Amino acid sequence: MMNYLYAAAVAVIFSLGFSSCSSSDSSKNDGPNPTTPKEQKAYMETVAQELLSQVSASDFDPIRNLAEYVKNNITRASSSSSKTQVIDDFFENAVKACTQVDQPDYVKYLFIGSNFAATFRYDGSRWQQVSTGGNSLQFLFTDDKGQQCSAIITKSGNEKEVHSSLFDEVKNRYVYDGGSYTPITKTTEYRFMVPEKVTATLTQGDATLATVDVSIDISGLSNELNFQTDFTEVTVYANILSYTLAIDRLVAKGGGNASINVDLSKNGNSLISADVYAENVSATITDRKVKDWTAGRGVVNIDVLGKVQVMGTVSNIRQFADAIEETGSYTRDEAKFKSSVEKVNNMFDVGVYYSGNTDPKSYFKLYPFSEEKYGETRWNAEPVIYFSDGSSYSTLKDFFDKDTFNGVIKKFEQLVTDFRNKFTI
Repeated sequence: MMNYLYAAAVAVIFSLGFSSCSSSDSSKNDGPNPTTPKEQKAYMETVAQELLSQVSASDFDPIRNLAEYVKNNITRASSSSSKTQVIDDFFENAVKACTQVDQPDYVKYLFIGSNFAATFRYDGSRWQQVSTGGNSLQFLFTDDKGQQCSAIITKSGNEKEVHSSLFDEVKNRYVYDGGSYTPITKTTEYRFMVPEKVTATLTQGDATLATVDVSIDISGLSNELNFQTDFTEVTVYANILSYTLAIDRLVAKGGGNASINVDLSKNGNSLISADVYAENVSATITDRKVKDWTAGRGVVNIDVLGKVQVMGTVSNIRQFADAIEETGSYTRDEAKFKSSVEKVNNMFDVGVYYSGNTDPKSYFKLYPFSEEKYGETRWNAEPVIYFSDGSSYSTLKDFFDKDTFNGVIKKFEQLVTDFRNKFTI
């Protein structure tokens, strides 16, 4: 039963949850107006079916077929030699060039893109290195139809060295010296030269199968990253055949605000998108762990196909997280548990809207439930969806029932299976 509920939740959340209201005009109030639980379930099921029908694993056949050809004909080693030996040697030497300190207890790397710049071409039997240096790493080859293909990663703009203890690796081991075990600690420090822009492209003949552009504002980054004061802005545009994933923009300022806008579209039409915003975000790093993080008011706007929106606010994200954790301390105390759940409910307001209607047709809250376990009463909370007619459903157990959402579940599971089969090369 729980497997079904989990699948139902994932499928419908996939279809209705990871998006933003940016594609709709919230000032309008002329869209569909499902009100009762039955009407809303039917409408959600229809929209979920519509979204899932627009995504197909076969859309990615050109990339899948090219990847399969590369694996079976260009990278697979023969019994006598490796087709990729020159590439393997190049990367081994590139990592060595990035090694600044190499001691038994301390290793330090500074990864620089120019150390990995080279051009390789497949000559029909093995890869050959045709050039070194520059700002790009290129792989050139011919496919089974005689078309010229390329996979290229290029960096451009200024660069800045950055480091955080979060990147580092610490390993502890004991060495036996004949009489006792001596503790040995080895620290590996990773530093990176971050460029302002990175572009990756995959081409086949005259067609560009994929392009990914990443732009990074490095001016506000410290050499030793400070999550309390540093600022950055990241923009990502990924065009993969008929699909576009746009992250426009990810903005983060230590001690200030953070926001992200994500949109997934197909053939120029938005499928799902997300706007998330948080105030006064900061954190400290101690012993390679994030500690003392804070975040104030949060806002999330989510939308699918311009037909279903989930919009809400959290009064204080850190306090909200602490309040949820606090409920776990009172699972044996009914009064305190219910009080802590009410505290959580008072801190967030999330509603479901349809096609830009300004009034929410349903909203989410936590509801306390009890169960007998090992001879005593235990309390837990589950998300419940409340409707404008005053009724409510437990989001997982009742609302996502098998009768209504079975078709969505099957289509979602089939889509996952199709992608798994398509890219298990």
